[in-house]
Amino acid sequence: MGFKDKVVAILEKHATVDLLTLAERQSSNGKYTTIQLHIVATGQEQLYDINSELRATGVVHMVL
Repeated sequence: MGFKDKVVAILEKHATVDLLTLAERQSSNGKYTTIQLHIVATGQEQLYDINSELRATGVVHMVL
């Protein structure tokens, strides 16, 4: 499972994900990949759970 697929799978466990909003971009030096998606957030606990699970992968360095 690739990085993008892993991020999407985690988000889909916790929220409704609009895949039409999916955007992927490489940093200028090619070291980092940005995944951007829109979700419908339902509360602070949901956001905490998403952040925790994404960070636990070891490959996600920042969640905004």
